[in-house]
Parts: sequence; C-alpha cells; structure tokens
Amino acid sequence: MTSRTGCIDRCRVGASLILAATGCVLLLACEPTNPESPVARYVHRLGVALSIATPHPDIPPLPAFAGPPQPLTRDTATLRKIDHLSVSDCALQHNLIKRSSSLGRHAKASQRLLIELEFLQLAPACIQRLQQRRDHMHAAALARIWQQTRAALSTLIFNATLGDASFHALWQPQPTPGAYPPVQPRVTVVALQQTSQLVHRWLHGDYRADNAHFEVLLSEIAGGSAGHGLQLLAQQAGWLHAAGEMLQQSCATPAATGKLPRTAFDYFTRELLPVTTGTWQRFDAQLTPLVKLEKQLADALPTDYHRWLRQREQRIAAIASAPTEHLQLLRDLRTTCRR
Repeated sequence: MTSRTGCIDRCRVGASLILAATGCVLLLACEPTNPESPVARYVHRLGVALSIATPHPDIPPLPAFAGPPQPLTRDTATLRKIDHLSVSDCALQHNLIKRSSSLGRHAKASQRLLIELEFLQLAPACIQRLQQRRDHMHAAALARIWQQTRAALSTLIFNATLGDASFHALWQPQPTPGAYPPVQPRVTVVALQQTSQLVHRWLHGDYRADNAHFEVLLSEIAGGSAGHGLQLLAQQAGWLHAAGEMLQQSCATPAATGKLPRTAFDYFTRELLPVTTGTWQRFDAQLTPLVKLEKQLADALPTDYHRWLRQREQRIAAIASAPTEHLQLLRDLRTTCRR
C-alpha cells in the first residue's frame, strides 16, 4: 500500500499544481474522512505548489443558540374553582387532575404541551355537557381556561420544540457526549417535517397527539447535526477564502503563470465541488423544515431567538456562497494571471 510520505513526495514533483496529479488523488485515501479535510488539503497543496506558507483560516465562532422557554401565565385561581366531581362524567376529569397535580405543574415543556393539547381536545364536550346540566359556573370556568390555553398554544409549542433542549442539541457544533444518540440526517429531516405538520394541525384546531410519537420525534431531532453541518460549512468557507488570497498573491508576482489557476479550476470542479455541495445539501435538508416551523411560530418567538435567528441567517448567507465565489475567482485568474 502506498505510504503517506510517498503520496506527498509524488505530489511535490514538478511546479505544476499537485492537485490534479495522479499521486495527489491517491493522497485522498491517506487523509481523514472529515468533509473539511479535502478543502484543507487543497489549501495546503496550493501552499506547496506556490511556495507560500499556508495561512490558518479565520473562522469566527457560530452564533450561540438562544431558545429559552417562554414564561406562561396560568389562571390557577379559576382552575382551583373547578370541582373535579362536577366533571366526573367527562373524559376531561383525568386531564384536570393531571394538570393540577405536582407532576403536571412541574412537567417538562413537551409533556406540558401534550397535557394542554388533551385539554383543548376534551374540554368543549365537557363544557357542552355542563351547560346541558345547567352548571353554568363550571362551564364558564372551563370555557375561560380553554380560551386562555388556546391563546397560549403557540408559546406552549415553542417551549416544547424550538425552545427545548432537543433543538438546542440539534444546533450544537459538536455533539455533547452522552446527551442524545446521533441519528442519520435523513431521520432528523423526516422528524422535523413531521413535527412541522403536527404544529400546523394543532394551530388550526386539530389537537390530537400521539404522546410517545412526539417524544420520539424530539429525540430524533436532538440527534441531528444542523449545528455540525453549519460548522463544516464555515470551515470550508474559511479555507476557500484562504486559498483565494494565496492565488491572488501568487498571480501578482512577476513569475506568475496562468497554468496554476487552470489546474486548480479543474481539480476544484472535479474533486471539491461535489464535497462542498454535499455538505450544503445535508445542512439545507435539515434547515428547510426548521425554517417552516419557525414561520409557523413567528408570533411566539422571543426577542433572544429573533436575534439569534438574524445572526444565523447572516452567517449562512456569508458562507453559502463561498464555493461559487472561489470557482468564479479561479475562472478569472485563468485569464488574468500573467504569462
């Protein structure tokens, strides 16, 4: 098997860019499989071919995720006025007991949402039954709580999804050891899509929910890699920016030649463009349903989340165009580089 040193030695033979040489193609097998590595190798090889020290790319840290739960005001006084015995003939009775229990009051955000969705689904039938029995006091109290819960639904959903620890994990640049088991990107994409569909139903009056399924969706989202994908894109953009500076610096010298940009262009389009495109597609597949969910909950997004969202969009815009801009630079240098 060809050794790493042998690969590098062959790549250094001659002044033509090592990138397109057969020996350099073999070098790909000698490097780690991190998607950033091919782009980093590209820059290091440029440095060897140009006799320029390889700069370390400037990669600013990603904006820190901001998704704190939104506070909710609950009408506990009205809730206490409802005698559970008065609704003993309603399917709602168990939900009211659960809501007022210590477990219900301290439930995590996803469980709180599921309790409230069940209430929204069951309360109308119970209110109608109370009215038929002329128990107007309890009927009015339930109706008032139902209206308050319906008005808070977007915030309840935000707290259980975008503001929850599962979405915080989704945006981590590196997985936290022992936190959530990683899943394949396509699993996270489907989970985000299904969550968005559920939210659409809930916001439009269909309050049915499969509790176990919803918790599974959150775990599959938590095991996703949107933050890691954005980090890879930022690293690739940083390396490509460094490569562009090296090529422009080289082409400004009297001994510059157009051969180097031409060879770099061929290598970049053949070897690196599929890598950068694949990284973007995997990230965008997770981003698209997430953006749809954010739009559905726009009225419930807190100020900190809006601020983080703007920072995220600015960062994505700055790095998404890096491969296209580098490709255009190589096209330009093929003709503008001297000799």
